[in-house]
Amino acid sequence: MNNSNDIIQHTDSIIVSPYNSRVEYVFQNGKIYYHKTLKKNLRFPFNFGVIPNALGPDKKILKNIIYFKEMIPQWTYINTKIIGAIKFQDDKNIYHEKIISVPFDHPEENIIDLEHFCLEEIKLFIIQYYKVDGIKIKFDRFVDKTEGEKMYSYACSRYNVKKAFENRELEKNEKKNLFKQFSNFFKKNKRNRNSIISDNSSDSSNENNSIANSPPN
Repeated sequence: MNNSNDIIQHTDSIIVSPYNSRVEYVFQNGKIYYHKTLKKNLRFPFNFGVIPNALGPDKKILKNIIYFKEMIPQWTYINTKIIGAIKFQDDKNIYHEKIISVPFDHPEENIIDLEHFCLEEIKLFIIQYYKVDGIKIKFDRFVDKTEGEKMYSYACSRYNVKKAFENRELEKNEKKNLFKQFSNFFKKNKRNRNSIISDNSSDSSNENNSIANSPPN
C-alpha cells in the first residue's frame, strides 16, 4: 500500500501536447482540443501534460512539464514523479506555475538531478512561447521537489474544494427541483379535488332542484 508520501511523489498525468510537436492542445471539460500551431518554428522540448483532479492558482487544471526526450502519444496516462516546478510572472502581472516531472521509472529524484541545459531548455521555451505573443516574462525561478509537491498538494485541495462546492450546489438544486415537483403535485391534486367537490355540489344542487320541482303525488 502506498503511504501518503508516495501519493504526493507519484501522480497520474495525461499527455496533451507530445514532445517535438508544433501543435498545442488544451484540456477542457475532459476533452482535448486543438489550440494553435506554435510560431517561429517552436516545438515542445518535452511532453506537456495536465494533472487531473488538481487546479493551479488560476483555478485551471494543473499543468505538468514531463521532461522526457521521447514522444508520448496524446491522451496517454502516465505515472509521473514530481521533481520540482517552475514559477514565473508575465508583464501583465499574471502569475504562472507548472509542475516539472519525469516518468516514474526514471532515476531523477529532484530538479537538481537534471542537467543545467535541461532547465535552460525549459526556461527558454517558456520565454519564447510568450514572447511571440508579445508577452514578456518578468520573473522566473525553479523550485525543488519539496516545493513542487506542496504546489501539487495545494492544487489537489483547490480541486476538492471546488468539487465539494459543486456537489453542494447540485444537491441544493436537486432538493429545489424535488420541492417544486411536490408543490406542483399537490397543487394539481388540490385543483382536481376542488373540481370533484364542485361537480358533486352541482350534482347535488341539480338533484335537489329536481325534487323540489317534481309534482306532488
